[in-house]
Amino acid sequence: MAKKDTQLPDLPEPYEYVDTLGSGSYGVVVLAKDATVKDPEKAKVAIKIIRAPQKMQVQAVARELMIHGAIKHPHIVPVHRCFSTEEHIGVVMEYIRGGRLFDMVNNVGPFPEAKARWIFRQLMDAVRYIHKDMNSMHRDIKLENIILADAKKQWPTIYLCDFGFARTRGPQFGPTISCVGSPNYFAPEILLRNAKNQRYDGKKADIYSCGACLFVMLFGFYPQGVVTKDRKAGKIDVDSIYIEIPKVQRQRLHPGHKEVPIGPECLNFLSQLLEPDPEKRLTLEGIWKDRWFRDNTHRRRRKVAAVLGR
Repeated sequence: MAKKDTQLPDLPEPYEYVDTLGSGSYGVVVLAKDATVKDPEKAKVAIKIIRAPQKMQVQAVARELMIHGAIKHPHIVPVHRCFSTEEHIGVVMEYIRGGRLFDMVNNVGPFPEAKARWIFRQLMDAVRYIHKDMNSMHRDIKLENIILADAKKQWPTIYLCDFGFARTRGPQFGPTISCVGSPNYFAPEILLRNAKNQRYDGKKADIYSCGACLFVMLFGFYPQGVVTKDRKAGKIDVDSIYIEIPKVQRQRLHPGHKEVPIGPECLNFLSQLLEPDPEKRLTLEGIWKDRWFRDNTHRRRRKVAAVLGR
């Protein structure tokens, strides 16, 4: 068991501190165990601890719990319960053991199309549920917020997490004005706003962020590292990436990784996801109709391999 940070609060029963998983401006995420569960693996939980909640922080946490706590989806990290003290709020979640997708890309380099598509489909299934069933927007979709359940498998299962910036959309909530999320995954309409109070559609921005995740999985660097002739318009010319962009400008997560070949259907799909004009950007309906997205070649190969292995 790792040594506990003295600044961390005592966890309520039946939880016992095991290790610190990560930290940020919001607070910290710790690994803990439920003392009432006998199986040591099943006893593990992840607890997000938010420090010293002020009025706005309390509202944000309440919004996160309202949205995340109501979600039941196979590709979204489940929330078990919450607790609060005078100085902290805790969110108890299922512990997913495989680590972050960001770390996997950073360690192994760009993915082949089939693997990137496998992961992207799961992500889009979660996002479709958030947008359609929950009428909400995540607003911080990034590889760092995607957790792997089985990182060593060729076809891993993923979970979307961290709903700290999520927001419900309804009659009382119009297009958002908040500049939240992570700059490397920002949609152009957020980065290129003329005024801080200029509104944008958070759901369409989520689609762009999903495209940025797919881009990083395939190329190993961020879309914002791509410099093109239409830079001012936020245009990313994915068809010309290999020709126009010197390697020194690519801002790779890990410079030693090799490129993987990307086909024209995939590049076309990416260009529609990363369309700078949100009104022209690919919609959820368009994503599910896309030929590259629907390709099932790898699934057929898995079935054949399973039959031959009998």
